[in-house]
Amino acid sequence: MSARERRRRLTLTTETLTTLVLLAGLLTAFAVLARIGLADIPGALTFTGRLTGGLAVLAALLVGLAAVAVTDYRGRNRVANSGAAMLAGVLTVALTAVMLIAVGVAGGDYRPTPGLWMLATNFWLWLALLGWSAWALGVLHRQHIWGQLPSAHGFALGVGVTAGLALVNFAYSQIYLPFALPVSVSAGAEFGTPRLAPDRRSVFVPLSVTVKNRGSVPVHVLGTMYQVSGRLGSFTPDAGGAGSTGGAGRLAGLLDGRAQLLRDTTVRGYELVGAGQLDSLRPGDRLEAGAETTEVRLVQVPVRAAYDAMVASSQVTVLRGDRATIYGSYPVRPSSRSTGAPAWVAEPGVAYLKYHAPISQASHLLGVTREQKYVTLWWVLGSPRGRSPWPYLAATVASAHQEDLGGIPAYEQKVSARYGLTTATSGTVEASRAALTPAP
Repeated sequence: MSARERRRRLTLTTETLTTLVLLAGLLTAFAVLARIGLADIPGALTFTGRLTGGLAVLAALLVGLAAVAVTDYRGRNRVANSGAAMLAGVLTVALTAVMLIAVGVAGGDYRPTPGLWMLATNFWLWLALLGWSAWALGVLHRQHIWGQLPSAHGFALGVGVTAGLALVNFAYSQIYLPFALPVSVSAGAEFGTPRLAPDRRSVFVPLSVTVKNRGSVPVHVLGTMYQVSGRLGSFTPDAGGAGSTGGAGRLAGLLDGRAQLLRDTTVRGYELVGAGQLDSLRPGDRLEAGAETTEVRLVQVPVRAAYDAMVASSQVTVLRGDRATIYGSYPVRPSSRSTGAPAWVAEPGVAYLKYHAPISQASHLLGVTREQKYVTLWWVLGSPRGRSPWPYLAATVASAHQEDLGGIPAYEQKVSARYGLTTATSGTVEASRAALTPAP
């Protein structure tokens, strides 16, 4: 075989490999864009997410057309504008890769750590597509593709407008909407008229608990809580008068977390009388915008109980309904424990219920650029030495085995902004024991 024939065969082999690599990159990008678009058009939680899905399908068609044009452009070049179609496809792949990497970086899932990158879902794929598109543009540039375009300025303008629309759409859905339509949920608690039990040894005290979605977006209810406690206090007239020496001790009580400084009343503590969740609003339920639910729960208190006042409160924790969807066994199988909760949730030995489930993102586009996230809610019984003497709710959204991040204020703010994770508290409602004891 002559040297000329060897060079010819080598050239043919190189050309064939180049064509195959071009086809492989375009077909991979076509599959990615088609999967995102076909999933988001019917399944995205927002209109802008569905619109993004439509743009992804159009981009997939453009890349698919470029894949068809490869064989002609790299072969006999019989079809007019096959080079322009191929260039449009390569630029679409480049813009797609840049956008997907940018979404992951903005979401905080692609983050540098000492010595390596913590890589979330598909990062290497986006990086490979970006590198492939740079290589493909180099191949087309060496073939003087720019001079073969029928209208280079119009082509560049079209690419710029498309990229601008994609950027504006993403900024609108991910930045503007969460601030324009914030989550607004309220919880309320109110004592009703007490009734003496038939045996006249106890009193039934009704507690009316109300939860209302005052915002413009639906929410997923992660958990509800109500509690009624009895205050153990004694009243001694003039005990805190001018001659009293207990003022410093009472001020120290404020430093210990007590909410009141009472001159003539000594509060020894609180006893939990009743607590629970709402039956009409179970964990995992969806509360539509403007919807309201009210439930009356009865708490039985002994007539001879040593309480001088009754205290009640309620809480509800929600997740924004247009930012994520809960799936799995979250509302079905909570686990009851007294150890293993993060330090920011409860101290060791405090009993709690734990609800835990994976969530899906608002769109498939976000799902393929972020790590799998899990929503976790703790229904904590409370502890006098811990975060609260009464039951309370604690929740976070985090990657697997990263629930400890929930105690970091910056992370809590980030989760609240991204997923609308919000806990609404009714505040404390107090009533004297006399007011809650019916006349004989």
